[in-house]
Amino acid sequence: EQHGITRERFVLCCTHSHTAPHLEGYAPNLFAVPLDLDEQAKTAAYTKWLADRVVEGIALAVKDLSPGRMFKGQGSVGFAANRRVLKDGRWTGFGVNPEGPVDHSLPVLKVVDADGELRGIVFNYACHCTTLTGNYNNVSGDWAGYAAEYLEERHAGATALCTVGCGADANPEPRGELLMAEAHGRALSLQVNKVLSRGMRELSRAPVASFGYAGLPVDRPQRSELRANLDSGTPQVKRHAQKMLALQQRMGRLPESYPMPIQTWQFADDLTMVFLGGEVVVDYAARLKNELGPKHVWVTAYANDVFGYVAAERMREEGGYELDYSMIYYNQHGPWEVGTEEVVIERARQILANPRSEGALSPEQALEAFHLPEGFDIELVAAEPLIEDPVNFEFGPDGRLWVVEMGDYPRGDGDTGGRIKYLEDKDGDGLFDKSTTFVDGLSFPTGVFPWRYGALVSCAPEIFYA
Repeated sequence: EQHGITRERFVLCCTHSHTAPHLEGYAPNLFAVPLDLDEQAKTAAYTKWLADRVVEGIALAVKDLSPGRMFKGQGSVGFAANRRVLKDGRWTGFGVNPEGPVDHSLPVLKVVDADGELRGIVFNYACHCTTLTGNYNNVSGDWAGYAAEYLEERHAGATALCTVGCGADANPEPRGELLMAEAHGRALSLQVNKVLSRGMRELSRAPVASFGYAGLPVDRPQRSELRANLDSGTPQVKRHAQKMLALQQRMGRLPESYPMPIQTWQFADDLTMVFLGGEVVVDYAARLKNELGPKHVWVTAYANDVFGYVAAERMREEGGYELDYSMIYYNQHGPWEVGTEEVVIERARQILANPRSEGALSPEQALEAFHLPEGFDIELVAAEPLIEDPVNFEFGPDGRLWVVEMGDYPRGDGDTGGRIKYLEDKDGDGLFDKSTTFVDGLSFPTGVFPWRYGALVSCAPEIFYA
């Protein structure tokens, strides 16, 4: 907003290092021993500091804008290995699966100024930044950080940025030592340099940008399963059950879905970039590259939101961490339902074909978006701020419009986020101009029917007259 950048033209990518400070709100159920108050305060302070640095970096970049040209190319590097070890088609643990799917592609963008001087390098690789394990207690960007560092040393004055592809089921190999992380970063930077030294294809047009969400359906656990998990010897499992049962008690149910951000940048026929939220496994990149072709497709995960793993349909029969256990650490309500892979792929297609942000429309824009049968008209009678979060309405015999609002759906942040209002047209111009709250403090109201001197209200599991 500060710089006039619309939502679809801004993407926030991360490399997801396991050797960096923990962020507030990310994987909130990760630790066996919860953070104490001092640790929570330090985590919050670091998270704010990091956000401030990101905003500061954006301001500096915008201030330094100048005409330039962009080129694309692609190489390959082979240290990513599928980490899902299978036996008789079932997951047995983490390791190296030489037969498992993996993406070794290394797409590269080169940015030069009007004089042809190198300004920026963007590269993408589908692999966890987990060369360094839990035994290494120093801050490090792992292979991604070292690759960027080596590239900036080699190309003075240029900025090197790494994005991570759909490598949530891939680890770097070998791993476990600092020298290995440095070696992977060196190998990757050498391959990027090779791409830069070859003829690269210039992007002929600015990108057409789109942004939207895919509603990932949740396979919600049964109450009996959650109660059984209260006796688990794993602290994270026990805390997850406690939180889900409390949420279920407050809301009457667990949320049905989670909004996964999906973003696309289409550079004419030269390049299609797809950005997916979450820790996404390799199947999604393989499908998008195949199904969005023949254009060159670059798929980035860990973009705009990291809310949990996004497993593939094939993993349902295999089982394992990404599908069965990982959501515990993210405090998600359960794994994604059957068909989630198709939901993501189809929404990516739709968002790519819809070149705009799927943000809120103004009332005037919303009117233009309706498609009406011949002979029908549509008019605006009420909008914000008179109403907010409406889910149902009914006209009364006196011309008043009764509206049900559900302000805390679907999160259930409070027990009393619902209300009933009625709207009145005081000046008789056909537009409602006065709003009165009739009943407030309701838990998930869904319907209203004006009757006699009040209204019948449905507010599960009750129907009452007020």
